[in-house]
Order: sequence, then structure tokens, then C-alpha cells
Amino acid sequence: MRGLLALLLLVGCGPSSSKERHVDVQASLEGFATKMCACTDKLCVVAVTEDLAKWSKQVVLHGTGDPPPQGAIEKSAEIMKRYNACMAAILKPPKP
Repeated sequence: MRGLLALLLLVGCGPSSSKERHVDVQASLEGFATKMCACTDKLCVVAVTEDLAKWSKQVVLHGTGDPPPQGAIEKSAEIMKRYNACMAAILKPPKP
């Protein structure tokens, strides 16, 4: 996941300036994290994960390759850490 995050931040997408593009990427990642944290079952987790994968492909296809502004990778990593924690909470095996 860390490699995907770095790739997304390197290509960016959206408005004209590099900083605005990376703010848009972070806002999108935040939205995916919020959706994931709202999941209550595995079907939802799969749907959110598929949506993130589709979005990621679009970012890579239409990105500019501008380097991320200072702090962007760390902020996005925090967002994805929350995404992963919520996903893990749903996917953990039930207690016997």
C-alpha cells in the first residue's frame, strides 16, 4: 500500500498547481478512509477497495508526475493508516 501511496502522490491530478493536485489527492484518500471506516461488513470493504483501485488507476493515467509538496507523503500515509485500520477491523477473524 505504501508504494501505491507514493505513486499516487508523485503523479497527482486535478487543478493546475502541484499543491492543489496533491490536496485533491489527499481529499480523495480521506473520502476513501471515511467510507472504509463506515463499513460494517466484508462486502462494503470489497466495494470501497475496488473503488480506490479504480480511482488510483485514473490518477496514474491522468497525473502530471509533479513531485509532492513538503509533508504530502506523511499526511497521505496517516490517512491510509486510518483506512487500513478500519479495513483490518472488519476483516479480522471472529473470536471463538
